[in-house]
Amino acid sequence: MGEVSAEGPGAGGGGGNGWVILSGHDADGAAGVNGPMNRWYGGMVHELGLAFGLPDSTYTDGTPMSASFYNCPNTHFNEQQKAAVRNGRYGGFLS
Repeated sequence: MGEVSAEGPGAGGGGGNGWVILSGHDADGAAGVNGPMNRWYGGMVHELGLAFGLPDSTYTDGTPMSASFYNCPNTHFNEQQKAAVRNGRYGGFLS
């Protein structure tokens, strides 16, 4: 894990191909600096989902891959998403 402090106004994190990038305000939020920590935890779970190959949801579907991540911890990966992670590129790492 490392930090690169190079964000500009309105910058955010991202994830994909086994990488998760969190901006400074994401890390601060997870430490309780910028409001409720649940929102930031949900955002990190969303970015981890992207890193494991899950796509963004196209609508708010109750999973962390949608805007439902703002409701963390009341959001969960569905069975299809869990199977995609287990059977995906990084699934062997999780077993």
